[in-house]
Amino acid sequence: MPEIITKYPDTVLQILRGTPITCAEGKQQNILTTCPKDRFCSSQAGELCVYDVKDMGKALQIQPMDVFFTTEAGIPLLALFLMILLLGIYIGTKLNRK
Repeated sequence: MPEIITKYPDTVLQILRGTPITCAEGKQQNILTTCPKDRFCSSQAGELCVYDVKDMGKALQIQPMDVFFTTEAGIPLLALFLMILLLGIYIGTKLNRK
């Protein structure tokens, strides 16, 4: 079942309440059992949980590193990290030879 991470969870929950999806009404949580009850939604099609960005660590399906490496900034940061790592290895081998 899906987990949604958003900067505006209350707005997402309000939008979902305008559909046949039931949110924060104490429905039984069969799959997303760790979802906070006030962020849990249920429909005939399944369950979903709406997390605030600051609560991302509580999500089971999405990890902070998933978001980091799938954002536009993630690729340049990863490339920078790899360049620094390779430079460190190069400098380390040069210093070790002396």
